Amino acid sequence: MRLLFTLLLCLFVTETFAQETSLRFYPGMVLGDGELISVQPPTDEYSAALQIFHHSDGEWSHSTTVLIPDAAPGTGFGQSTVLDGDLLAIGAPGYENGTGQVFLYRRGEDGWAMAAIEVGPDTTSGFGAALDLHGDLLVVGAPGNNSAHIIHGPCSDSPSTYTVMADMPGEDDDFGSSVATDGERVYVGAPDRDDLAGAVYVFSHSEDGYMQEAELTSPGNFRFGRSLFVLGSGNVIAPAPGLTFGDRRQREEGPVRFTPVTGPVLELMKGDTGEWSTSIALDSLMTIQGAAFGRISMQVAETYLLVDEDSGVNKYTRNEGTWTLNASLESEDNEGGLGRAIAIHGDQVALLASGPNYGLGAIVFTDANLNRTGRLAMVEEVALASSGPADCNDGQADQFGCSNVDMLSFVSIEDLGGGASTRLNDIWGWTDPETGKEYALVGRTDGTAFVDITDPAMPVLVGDLPLTEGARPSSWRDIKVYNDHAFIVADGAGPHGMQVFDLRALRDVQEMPADFSPLTVYDGVGSSHNIVINEATGFAYIVGAGGSGETCGGGLHMVNISDPLSPQFAGCFSDTETGRSGTGYSHDAQCVIYEGPDTRYQNREVCFNSNETALSIADVTDKENPIALSNASYPNVAYAHQGWLTEDHAFYYMNDELDETSGNVEGTRTLMWDVIDLEDPQLVGEYYSGNTSSDHNLYIQGDFMYQSNYASGLRIFDISDRSNPVEVGHFDMVTLIPDAPGFIGSWSNYPYFESGTIAVTGIGEGLFLLKKRDLGLSFEITVNIQTGSVLGLQHRIP
Repeated sequence: MRLLFTLLLCLFVTETFAQETSLRFYPGMVLGDGELISVQPPTDEYSAALQIFHHSDGEWSHSTTVLIPDAAPGTGFGQSTVLDGDLLAIGAPGYENGTGQVFLYRRGEDGWAMAAIEVGPDTTSGFGAALDLHGDLLVVGAPGNNSAHIIHGPCSDSPSTYTVMADMPGEDDDFGSSVATDGERVYVGAPDRDDLAGAVYVFSHSEDGYMQEAELTSPGNFRFGRSLFVLGSGNVIAPAPGLTFGDRRQREEGPVRFTPVTGPVLELMKGDTGEWSTSIALDSLMTIQGAAFGRISMQVAETYLLVDEDSGVNKYTRNEGTWTLNASLESEDNEGGLGRAIAIHGDQVALLASGPNYGLGAIVFTDANLNRTGRLAMVEEVALASSGPADCNDGQADQFGCSNVDMLSFVSIEDLGGGASTRLNDIWGWTDPETGKEYALVGRTDGTAFVDITDPAMPVLVGDLPLTEGARPSSWRDIKVYNDHAFIVADGAGPHGMQVFDLRALRDVQEMPADFSPLTVYDGVGSSHNIVINEATGFAYIVGAGGSGETCGGGLHMVNISDPLSPQFAGCFSDTETGRSGTGYSHDAQCVIYEGPDTRYQNREVCFNSNETALSIADVTDKENPIALSNASYPNVAYAHQGWLTEDHAFYYMNDELDETSGNVEGTRTLMWDVIDLEDPQLVGEYYSGNTSSDHNLYIQGDFMYQSNYASGLRIFDISDRSNPVEVGHFDMVTLIPDAPGFIGSWSNYPYFESGTIAVTGIGEGLFLLKKRDLGLSFEITVNIQTGSVLGLQHRIP
């Protein structure tokens, strides 16, 4: 099937918004009578604001913008937001080094106006991390000092404030990270109590203030009380999502893989005798977000629960003491991330879909039975569709920012065989040695697409290889090629193994797209993060393995693939001095027959491994006895992610995926290693680009480095001066969103086609086929005319 090209997605502002504000929907949102309030946190580019929308004549539209100049970036403004009637409270727990503050707005005849600002009691209290509101009673969590604050009449002339703490507090309970109230009692969660088991405390009001009435625990579960909700019956819903991925990495030996299953959701109730008890409301939830990070998107109405699970947004109701699934809402086209935030008011439900519109998001409205009633976005939405060529002129190729890079074509996720919730990830390429045809091998969360890009202006989807039977969709897939076969792995996917697919089958497809099956599946591993292949030796190196099979500590799981039909396990290597868990976990690697300047290791097989905390170099020539040659860390390490050698094997360029999001650095950073001495690699420089986006995969061909840097897209650098990269081209596939740290945009690229076509994946967009212009680089050389020595070399870019 040849893809039919129409218009690209174009985004236009639907209303007149203040120029100082973002056009993105954030999780901080609340729903009132015919009113939706979206809370926008401040950034370096935008002011904090309330975007207020009203419902009239069956339609939602923007009503007004309330700027909040007093809210500062980096304070967590909007992390907690609660509305009751005409009172709105917004937390900013990071204000003044963690002192925290709460902004209070009251609605009057002229709309919403600032009524008060409450400030935390001391530094590091985190005042405002959690909020609940019932009438004129405001409860504020301050987990930094294990307290909660109850304010009666917060906007009155003489409010009354009470502080509550656990009767026997622990030092790191995180007491106050969740709060709830029904107007009579106050409930406070302490999810870190007793070595992360968690607890929930009940406080009742008396003449002497608030007294602890009960401490509730959930033996055998973890993070009990991470969030709290009060039902109309007066019972309390308290999830126990379990240990986060980070928690498990610290507590468990060996590589840690997660499954998309959380712990139970519990119901807390007070019996006729006055005793409090807990019971299981829901055994567990299926949510990758919850299992990985402990954050469950849930909201509670008077008589039902709404939960964002991997299958969609689910409604649970209580019938004769048992909670059962009552209704479900699955995401449709252009509704990625549906349910990332949930708001309920009466019979109205608002669901944030965080994925649409290049991550600006949209709101999907439903009734209480999850029947769709409307949709709202701050930009005009046009379906993302495949498109043909667009030259880069005046910094734009169609709607995409660019420099010295033309777009040959674009293929949407839908036209790559994906559904509404499908995202792209890795990409690799294959050139048929018989026909000369070029193919892009495109990883999706639910399989692999094979695209004939021989004519890059008219690509053809040849076929699809689905997941291994029994595996589940996953954000991580990796593909490499050896001897006309593709080798494919997936992380967090269950029993996926390594798929082997004969690429020569692409020659004979009559009806496209075809449904393919793997030639075989190597089950020596279950899930794994990446696969590395040394085509010169016929060995594959599976890294980041977990689940079933031989994990090799998450290091190099070595496989002889000289016979692709019969892969054979060959050995393990892991450098236990590296990795977050001390097991030598490798996130990615490159393995070569070494031809660099270190004569001791020339013609030996050497792997360069990005091991979370360090660069690790190993001689793996003897698979039964691999040798660790060296490891080296670097300043402000967050997550050593991936890297690539120059063709002379003298330099290694590496990225750290999390240093930008963690705030360790102030711009997109590339680490430059001198590996002339394999036993003593030297960090010779850190290159900072002109934006702040997170970096992901990079590859080198000749004197050019091709970086896929998430929000800033494909970035091309001239590295002929090895320690002084110069950006010479780019293509930005994410529009209307600043180049900021985060995980939207370009995942990876493949720059090795002889035609010069560069294939790039956009996570939420699709496949971009690009072409770097002939840059015609020239150089200005400064020479000492007396000695003849070169004093300086500077690029000149047309």
